[in-house]
Amino acid sequence: EASRLRDQIAKLDYLYQMPQPATAFLENPALIADLRKKEQRELYFLLKDYLKLKKPPTRIECFDASHTALTSPVVGMVTFLNGEPEKNFYRRFKIKNEKSTDDLAFLEEALTRRFSHPEWGTPDLLIIDGGKTQVGRAQKVLKN
Repeated sequence: EASRLRDQIAKLDYLYQMPQPATAFLENPALIADLRKKEQRELYFLLKDYLKLKKPPTRIECFDASHTALTSPVVGMVTFLNGEPEKNFYRRFKIKNEKSTDDLAFLEEALTRRFSHPEWGTPDLLIIDGGKTQVGRAQKVLKN
């Protein structure tokens, strides 16, 4: 149901986008990049009062824990660079402590493993699927 609704929302978003005439691409070959920069600035102005962002986020990482009937737990990481999904940086962390059924423990393990790789870069914005409890656990990992 959630994926069906997500797809419907995506289709509606597409319908309500301002169309760009073909000549706009001739006038500005970097039109798509410029539109992404504009979207990044809009996101920044939307979030700056809630978060302590010093600049528009260029690298955004999103995390979500999942499992199938309490088996095969994984945490997915999706990365956006300059407003575009960067599939080369997507990660799926297979949880090693499968005895646990605690999504918070799954998230903690995945974040600990992710941030043990400084060569991957540092996100400007970290999005955690869940509520205050999940965000609190993520903050605990980041402090350590």
